[in-house]
Amino acid sequence: MSDFKSSGSKKKTVIVSCIAILLAIYFASASYFFPQFYLSLVQQYPRPVISDVKISNSTIHLGQSFEITVTGTNNGVTSDMQTLSVSFPNMTNVQGISVRDDNFTQHPVIIDTGQEVGSHYQGTQYPVYSQYPAVESYNRPWEGRISHTVSIDVTPEAAGKFLVFIKSVALPHSDIIHYPTGGIEDQQSEYVVPYSVNVTNP
Repeated sequence: MSDFKSSGSKKKTVIVSCIAILLAIYFASASYFFPQFYLSLVQQYPRPVISDVKISNSTIHLGQSFEITVTGTNNGVTSDMQTLSVSFPNMTNVQGISVRDDNFTQHPVIIDTGQEVGSHYQGTQYPVYSQYPAVESYNRPWEGRISHTVSIDVTPEAAGKFLVFIKSVALPHSDIIHYPTGGIEDQQSEYVVPYSVNVTNP
């Protein structure tokens, strides 16, 4: 009888141990394996950001120039193309704009007032033309975790608060691969980060 009880007790112990081991495996899988597996299935995207902006002078006299250096980074997966745009809503033409230096695979393009800048991903059926100058730099493709920089010399046309709009967009386009994701809009109805320089009369 005692042997029977002992045998039954051992069976219960084995069953309880097996259940405990199975529960441990389940909870380990639920807390580590399944989340990792799910994340591996989630579609990854490029993540454009403006990682650094340097403006040589916060205040200048009219007739003087300042230098703006902008660095863009793709913090996600490689994008087919990513742009880094710097535009100047206080200017009427490109005469006071020159690219000093850059390390993009495609040399920056200076866009003059009146040039076509619209695209169908903005929901427009007709071309959009620039209302003010801009410098657009881009890589095709833009590798993930890689940064690129452009330096621009600018000579404002008039005294007052001189605005600079900066943005970065990865393509194919989507709301989640645009930097910034909110704020004020530029001439292409896209969000930008504004900066400014105070221009005084001599």
